Amino acid sequence: MFSFLKKSKAKTVPAWAASFFSADEYDVFITELEAMLKKRNLNYSIGDGVVYLSGSNAIFEQLGLINLAQTCKLSAPSSWESLINTHFHEMEQISDFTKLFEVKSRDFEYAKDFLAIRLFNGDVLNDVQKDIFVKRAFAGDAFTMLSFDLPQSVINVKPEQMQNWNKSQDELFEIGKRNVEKKYNFDFSRETINDFDIWFIQDEHHFVPNFVFSLDKYPALNGEFGSLIGVPHRHAAIIYPIETTEAIEAVNSLPFIISGMFKEGPGSVSNHLYWYHKGVFQSLPFELGENKLVFKPGLEFLDILQQLPAKDA
Repeated sequence: MFSFLKKSKAKTVPAWAASFFSADEYDVFITELEAMLKKRNLNYSIGDGVVYLSGSNAIFEQLGLINLAQTCKLSAPSSWESLINTHFHEMEQISDFTKLFEVKSRDFEYAKDFLAIRLFNGDVLNDVQKDIFVKRAFAGDAFTMLSFDLPQSVINVKPEQMQNWNKSQDELFEIGKRNVEKKYNFDFSRETINDFDIWFIQDEHHFVPNFVFSLDKYPALNGEFGSLIGVPHRHAAIIYPIETTEAIEAVNSLPFIISGMFKEGPGSVSNHLYWYHKGVFQSLPFELGENKLVFKPGLEFLDILQQLPAKDA
């Protein structure tokens, strides 16, 4: 599902894929993608992390490539042709279902059971895309998005759809939160990294990061001085409860882990380290160089580090 550390890739690869593809891997991916598109007689152009489709036989206008590319990266190149063809076929089926769903979802009684919320990475959106989401700020580079959790996909709720329901945004986000809590479980495990323990969540569904909305329900995840949180992609989350000066070791290690998992994906959510303390999430800024970490927390977090008891006290 993931590896903790990833090496930087060749600079000749487009920026959207450079964190996980080498130049050779990117060439193979694009070659397989174009072969599939040509086989289907589709008119296309490849943009920045997206392929644009046109013509009478194009079922949809564009297809995002980042998650597909990240999924391919996790498998041998010999399987990429099959993965790409399967993904495109599934997207065609999803498109057909979505068109029917959009009509039925005008009825709130039908739509409400499909509502969900999830964390989403804000840096991948352009100015036009930002207007087609119903969203709320979270922290750092992530926001909370109102979504539909459909049988084969998760899609965003559009502002015009919400207007049909005569419901407040607060009510809709709360329904979405409860729906995810009822449908999905969070399986926590203890993992040892660099001589300290973390809580780790991993699953195949898209809502692993949603544990952040229910964090207070899990006392073991909340340290006396708060917790360090990472939600690098939709299938994984990291939690380190802050109790002693051991937290300094965690601060020096977790940014590398989070950044590597974020780049690997699929479904990258946040490249930030968060501090959860007294019901509030704060981003703890950092910069990574070649085996180098520059940590830039706020004064409040630095004050907390000064108060920590010794690890063996």
